[in-house]
Amino acid sequence: GQGLETEKSNQIELGTKLNFSENLNSHFAIYKILKENVSEKVSGQSYYETIGEIESKGFETELQWLPTENWQLSLGYAYNKAEYTTGSSIGNQPKSTPKNTAQLFTRYIFPTKVYNGTLGVTSGVVFRDSIYTSSSENTRVKLPSYTRYDLGLSYIKKDWEFNLNIENLTDKVYYESGTNDYKIFSGEPRKLTLSVKKSF
Repeated sequence: GQGLETEKSNQIELGTKLNFSENLNSHFAIYKILKENVSEKVSGQSYYETIGEIESKGFETELQWLPTENWQLSLGYAYNKAEYTTGSSIGNQPKSTPKNTAQLFTRYIFPTKVYNGTLGVTSGVVFRDSIYTSSSENTRVKLPSYTRYDLGLSYIKKDWEFNLNIENLTDKVYYESGTNDYKIFSGEPRKLTLSVKKSF
């Protein structure tokens, strides 16, 4: 059969970085992206078809702060309004494109030694807005927004480093992605990862 036309994109972006102090800095950017010849998989088939052109416009910002020498905070947020401007799905939100995303990360290193080693704790919160599994109103499913909590512990003593990470701390059931209305992929359940490292 005839191949699909190559996807093309044009992007305009304006950004700035601000250093308020040695311990506080930020980043901010606004953008507009035009994508042509965007294709999606046809529902129930193994081939793709060209849907149309997507216009995305929004902004993203990030703030990093060191309240103390042993405490780090990072906060990020992004807003993205995307829609098809041509084709049969005109006005619809493209698949797998959240309007709002945000994340918060913090790390704290305890100043007091624990059994002659250094103990640290990290935690994070990730938010993703609802998304659609297709641009077509006839085959798409709306996956709800979710908030995921992660936690980590680290311990360093001499040449040894131990890390315990817990992803999806609350064991929340959420849906990560999908294809049309017949394939929906859930996010991972609570996952514990333990690693041990030795420096030579």
